[in-house]
This record gives sequence, structure tokens and C-alpha cells, in this order.
Amino acid sequence: GMYFGWRKIFPIADNDSLELITFDDDVMTVVAKSNNDVANLLWGNNWRLPTNDEFEELKEKCTWVWTKMLGQNGYKIIGPNGRCIFLPAAGRRNGSSLKYAGEYGRYWISAPYEDGDDYAYCLYFDSGSRSMSNYSRYYGHSVRSVLE
Repeated sequence: GMYFGWRKIFPIADNDSLELITFDDDVMTVVAKSNNDVANLLWGNNWRLPTNDEFEELKEKCTWVWTKMLGQNGYKIIGPNGRCIFLPAAGRRNGSSLKYAGEYGRYWISAPYEDGDDYAYCLYFDSGSRSMSNYSRYYGHSVRSVLE
């Protein structure tokens, strides 16, 4: 799939310098601009990045099974209603370097990190753990959008 810096509206490609169009903006200003939400831009007005609470609910109320699907390691996440999604362990991108694909996944959340403009929250997982963490917002991570 594609990798995005937090609130970056273009995918991070092999030759991308990772300069964010929003990187110099105040983080709270960026959050207020819905047109900076990559999910909204790619899939339309009813799509957006998930909130911290939504990923926490996914973490706490669903069953997570580490598996391989279509040749990719990741988690099959089964909800209380029996429906499921698959989150690949896609690693991260830093310019031309793709690291840790198949080992872990990081998925951006819509929330900035309160203690530093250079960071935002993401869901982090590997084969043995799942947690919310903050990470430099210029790294390329995966996006799993949600429908309003």
C-alpha cells in the first residue's frame, strides 16, 4: 500500500524528501483543516483518519490474530459482531528506505501529540504487542480510514 506522513496529502514515494506540506504549520491549525486529512481527500467527504478512542476500542473489544494474508504478515482483527479487517505489518518508509515490512505496523491516528509539533499518535503493533504511541510525523506510515 501507500505510506503517508501524518496529515500529508501525497503518498511518500521512493524519491520523496519527506518534506511535509504541513510540517511548518502549527499542529492544531493542521488538525482544523479537514482538507489535510488524506483519508478525506482520497476517498471522499465521509472518510477520515480514526480517532485515538476508535483505535482503543479496536484494541480492547476485538480479537487480534497474527496471521499471513496474501503473503503479508499482519493482524486479522475480529469484532464482536464477527466481521473482520486485516491490518498488514507494513513497516515504515523513510525516503527511499522501507524498513520492517512484515515485522510491525504503524497506522496514523487523527490526533497530534500534545507535547511536540513534530509528533503525532499512531497505533503500533508487532506479532506480540499492540499499543498507542507517538512518532515523528514525517515518517511514512500506513493509513486505515474510517467511514462516518
